[in-house]
Formats: sequence, structure tokens, C-alpha cells
Amino acid sequence: MIFCAKCGAKNKAGDQYCANCGAKLIKPSKLKQPMQQTKPLRQAKPSKKRVDVKKSRHGKRAAVIGVVALLILAAGYGFGKSYYAKDKQIDRIISVLKDPSQDLSPYVKTDDSSFQLTKKSVRPLQTYYKENKTAANNLGSKWKNQEELDASFKKSISLGEDGHYFFLFPKYKLMVKTYSPTVVTNHKNSTIKMNGKNVGKLSASGDYYQKKLDPVIAGRYTFSVSANLSGKTISPSPVKLDLFSNHKVSLNITTGSFTVSSVPNGEVYINDKKVADLDDKGQASFKDYQITSGMSLYVKKSGIGKSDTIYNFDQYVTDPADQENDSDDSADQEDSDDDSSSDQIKAVNGRWVLTPSWPGLASSEDAEDLLQDIWDDNDSKDWVNGSSNTGYLSIKKLHDNWDDSDSVADYNEVVSVLSTSPAGNGKTYVNYTVTHKLSYTGDKDDTSVTDTYQNGIISQDSDGDYVLEKLGTPKAK
Repeated sequence: MIFCAKCGAKNKAGDQYCANCGAKLIKPSKLKQPMQQTKPLRQAKPSKKRVDVKKSRHGKRAAVIGVVALLILAAGYGFGKSYYAKDKQIDRIISVLKDPSQDLSPYVKTDDSSFQLTKKSVRPLQTYYKENKTAANNLGSKWKNQEELDASFKKSISLGEDGHYFFLFPKYKLMVKTYSPTVVTNHKNSTIKMNGKNVGKLSASGDYYQKKLDPVIAGRYTFSVSANLSGKTISPSPVKLDLFSNHKVSLNITTGSFTVSSVPNGEVYINDKKVADLDDKGQASFKDYQITSGMSLYVKKSGIGKSDTIYNFDQYVTDPADQENDSDDSADQEDSDDDSSSDQIKAVNGRWVLTPSWPGLASSEDAEDLLQDIWDDNDSKDWVNGSSNTGYLSIKKLHDNWDDSDSVADYNEVVSVLSTSPAGNGKTYVNYTVTHKLSYTGDKDDTSVTDTYQNGIISQDSDGDYVLEKLGTPKAK
């Protein structure tokens, strides 16, 4: 059986023409080769159509991508134009400027190319403006409005262009000045630290010691100074300083030397802090003691209480304690909150001596006046409990014996107070001497005998006048 190559109809094996369409039949042996040739021809037509479709689709895709890219570029440019606008850059800079926790270094350019811009190195500028937010906001406002800055700021900080973002938008930065100030102190071997870091060895310059700092950015810094003086380390409280120039930074440690004289074994308090114990003689010496403004001092002792406070003694002890600069002169130099302080500060043998008064404490002069009157006249009104006081009776007996003696022509007594000290409850201990001078009848020579009395007690009556409560104990000879 033979199939017609034209219409596909079945024909007998011996037929030469198709019974259906009349086309000449081709035997199978001859059909095989042409069939192999025509098969690829039929497949070529649809293949060509697919290539054309691919080319068409590729062109459309490229066009779409191009349009999208243009839209993205346009949107990006629009965003960049807004984001990198001058005013918005200023807002971001000012925001970071006021916040030391953020890194300001990308927004800063200094006048010193060797200065290393890091988050830490520019933080002092932020520290300053964190505490001066109004000043920071004013900077931003003036830059936006292109107004002139105050002279004090203009020299240290300004706004300027430094390159571009994406080659299109101007990049604004803080143009900040650096400084190399000199730190100065007044004691050898002092250690100066800036923001906790040692600035290095100081060099002598006359009576001072100094160090020129490496360049630092304008801003607020914390300085501390310490020195070993008279075997102890003195470290005043750190100070915060604003560096906006190359001016010298003074970190002097003010010291003074003085002696406190008061009750034996008392406790010395300066600015309400115990600083020393008095010895058995009631003395304590201070050498190269750190002095600050408005210092106060008092003494306390168990069983006695607290002395009066000497205010503002720093006004005295920092000056030379010579005789020409006694407390009376110093009192004229400064107005004190307590005028009595000058009576408690004396320059003695080239050294300041602070002697705090006590409530009700009789001065040596007052004590001596009272005792001299008693030994002269022995008036009962000068005694506690009057004529019944044992001290009054003791002196009366002594004087009566001399008055009744035929051999004693005359006598007188001279009192000299050795010391006074508080006895508590507004009373005063007094140690003193009495020199008895006697003249005799006949040829007997005059005599002079001195007795020492310890721990006599002076108190005050209802009128506030001093009276003697206890004569004191005669010291054994």
C-alpha cells in the first residue's frame, strides 16, 4: 500500500497515480530521502517566528527598563535635592552638635590638617553646646538666614562647603578652629590632666610651671591638677574651662601655712570636715594647706562642745604673716561676714595663728582684769555665791592675816594670766600667777613670792558680767 504524498490517501501498491487526487505516487524507497529533506523545512517556519517575537519582547523590556531607570533617577534627584538641601543639612548638624553621644566628626573640618578628626576628639565641642543649646540653635538660625555671627563665635566656628554628595549636592560642614593654649600652675612636679589625660611634663618658667598643649578643637574641657606638697598630695576639684582662644589656662594651687591654738586634745574642723587633732598643748600646725575661697574653721571637744566659727580665714593665711600685715590691717582689706574673725587671727613671729573663741569664753585680758580686781579688793560681788565662796574666804583669810600682822607694813599683788580655755557651758578655765609683794616694818627686806594657780573657773552672772567661780588650785613649788 502506498500513501499519497499530496493528500495522504491510500492507494494500491501497483498504482502510479492517486485514485483520490490524481497526483503521481512515489514509491516508499524514493519517498524516504525527500521526507528527510522536507521535515526540517517545515520546522524552520515556526522557528523564525519565535526569533522575531523574542526580539520584539527584548526591545519592549529595554524600553520599560529605561523608563523605570529615568523615573528612579528623577525620584532620586528629587529626594537628594530635598534631603541635602542646605537648611536640612544645617538641622542635622545642629542636632548632632548638641548630642555628645553621636559622632560629629563627619560634619567637621578644622583649620589644622594634622588634627585627627574622631568621635572622641570633637566631643568637647559637643559638650560645650550640650550645655549651651540656645547658642547652638542661634548658630543654625543665623546660617540659614545668612546672618553675621557674633565675633566671639565667628572666630571659632563657621559653616562652609566641603565637596559634594554624589557630585551634585553641596556638602556643608562645621569649619572649626583649633587652639594650643598653655596650661600654667605654681607648684613644681604638678600633674595636669585634660579630660582625664596627662598633658605631659611641665617646664619651669620663672616662679611657674607650664606646658603648651597639642592642638585641640574649640570646646569645653575638664582640667585637674595635683601636686605633692609637704608629704601629701593636694588635688583641688576639677574645673571645667571653655577653650576658644590660645590664652593661658591658670591652674594654680593656692596654699597657706598656719597654726590653730585652742583646747588641748580638741579636734579641728575646716569646712565642716575634721582635718586634725590638737596636741596636749592645744596646738596643731598646717603647712602648705590647700586654700579655697570662703573657708571656715572651728574646734570641737567632747564634754565642752563647739567653738565659735572663724569665717573666711582664707583671706588672711594666703598673705605673708609679718608684723606689718597683722590681722587689724588685714581686716581693713576685706569685709568679712563675721567681724570677730579678725580678733581670732593673729600674725605671731611670722606665722598665722588661729585661736577660735568659745561661747562665753573670757579672753586673757578680761580674765586678768577680773582676777586683778579680786586680789586687790576681794569684793564678794565678783564671786559666784558671793562671800560664801571658798575662794573668796581663802583670799580674805590671807589678807586679814597680813592686815593684822604688826610686821607687815604693806602688800600688793600682781596677776598675770597664762592661758584661758573653754570649760563648757559658757565657762572659762584660767591658769594664772599671783606675785605677792610685801613690805615690812623695821629693817626686814621686802619680799616677793609668786604663786601659780591652775584651772580656775570664770563664769557669767545674769547680767553677762564675768565672775569667779573657782579660785584655782595652787601649783606645788
